[in-house]
Amino acid sequence: MEQEGQGPAASAGMQVGDVILAVNGDAVRGIDDLRKELNKNSNSVALLVMRGDQKMYVPIKLG
Repeated sequence: MEQEGQGPAASAGMQVGDVILAVNGDAVRGIDDLRKELNKNSNSVALLVMRGDQKMYVPIKLG
């Protein structure tokens, strides 16, 4: 995932190279899945990401 600026992902600690595996427990296989999951949630989400060889949850407040 590439990010620019100081949006919600950057503020939550997402880093360039993080791979999003799931949103709120629902698997993400591509950008369309990610958009669909983000559109279902208006306040916050928990992203399961792979950073290097570690999986971690990153909570993100939206909008």
